[in-house]
Amino acid sequence: MQMGVEVHLHRGKPAVRAANTHSLSARRLLRLITQKRYLERLFEHGLTYTPGPTVRQANVRRGTDKPSTTRRCTAGGRRGLVSETNAVPSHPLQGPMIQPMSDNSGKTALVTGASSGIGEATALQLAELGYTVYAGARRIDRMSDLADRGIRTKSVDVTDDGSMMALVEMIIADTGRIDALINNAGYGMYGALEDVPIEEARRQFEVNVFGLARLTQLVLPHMRAQRDGYIVNISSMGGKIWEPLGSWYHASKFAVEGLSDSLRVEVAEFGIKVVIIEPGTIRSEWGGIAADQLEATSAKTPYARQAKLVAAGLRAAERMFIAAGPEVVAEVIGKAVQDPKPRTRYTAGGGARAILLAEWILPDRGFDRFIQLGYRLASRGG
Repeated sequence: MQMGVEVHLHRGKPAVRAANTHSLSARRLLRLITQKRYLERLFEHGLTYTPGPTVRQANVRRGTDKPSTTRRCTAGGRRGLVSETNAVPSHPLQGPMIQPMSDNSGKTALVTGASSGIGEATALQLAELGYTVYAGARRIDRMSDLADRGIRTKSVDVTDDGSMMALVEMIIADTGRIDALINNAGYGMYGALEDVPIEEARRQFEVNVFGLARLTQLVLPHMRAQRDGYIVNISSMGGKIWEPLGSWYHASKFAVEGLSDSLRVEVAEFGIKVVIIEPGTIRSEWGGIAADQLEATSAKTPYARQAKLVAAGLRAAERMFIAAGPEVVAEVIGKAVQDPKPRTRYTAGGGARAILLAEWILPDRGFDRFIQLGYRLASRGG
C-alpha cells in the first residue's frame, strides 16, 4: 500500500493534505514519520528533491522525476520496508568509525565540550583518523579516557577569554597549526521565558554563541595564514525548529546558524570552510540536565503543567527508537573535515531530517501541535 501527502503553497508556507484528499493532521503526520518501518528509508536513504514549475517535488521513490505544481511525498511501499535488522546501528566509542580520506598525520584538531557526548565521540573519531587532537572541557578529570588514548586533554572555559587564548597559543606552540576547530561546547537552558532570570539567559548566549565566536576569532588568523582550515559549529535541529519552554536555547542555536552562514562567506576567499552540524535526538546526558534545569526554573510557576510534560519528554527522548548515539554525529564531522568541498550544513541522527521536513511542510501552528503531540508521546515512552 502506498501512503502519501500532497503539499500546496498557502500564504507562504506549504499546506498539507493527504493523497486521498482528506486533511493530514499534525497527529497523522507525526505517526507517519515516526513509524520505524518508514523513517530510516524515507529520511536517511531514499528522500530526493527535484524542482517543479512552482514548488519543489519531493518523492521518495528513487529515480522518479515528474515535474508538478504540487509536491508528493510517497512513503512505504510494502510492509516491513525497514526492519530491526537493517536499521542504522549505534557504534560503541571504540575503533575507527570511518576510514581516512587523506593523510591526516600532520593535522591538528581542537574539540571543545569534549568531556562527554558528541565532543568525546568526535575527539576519538578524529584521533582514529590520524589527527593530533586537543580535547577541551571545564572538567579535565572527566577526560581521563581520552588521555589514555593519546588525546591531549586541556581545561578550557569558553566563557573565560584568558583560558581560550592560552589554549590556542599552546596548540600553536606545540604543532604550529590548527586545521579543524570543532565548536561543540554548549548546553540547553529550558524554562518559560518569563521564569528564566535574565542573567541565566545571558549565560546561555555566553556559552552557546559568544564562546563559540571568540574561540573562532582566536583560531582564524592561523587558518588564514595556512590558507586552509575547517570551522565546524555544532548547532542543532533546534536551530531550525522551536519547542515550548525552550526559547533561550533555541534563540542561541538560531544565532549559531546565522553567524555560521555569514562567516562562511567572509572566510571562503582564505580557503577556510565553515560547516554547520544539526544533530537530532542524541543519547547523552544533555536531555537529563536540560530537564533538571527546566524543573528547577518552572515546576512551581504558572507553567508547571507544561514543565512537567516537557521535562518528561526530554528525559524519555533519548530512549526512543529514533535516538542515535553521539558516534553518528562524530562520523559526519569526520567526513566533513576531510572533504575539500564539504556541504554547508549536515543533519545527523535522531530523526533530525524527519522533524525538519515536518517543519517545512506544516504551517507554523500545525508544527506547534506537532511538537506538543511529540512531547506527549515521548513522555509516555514513545
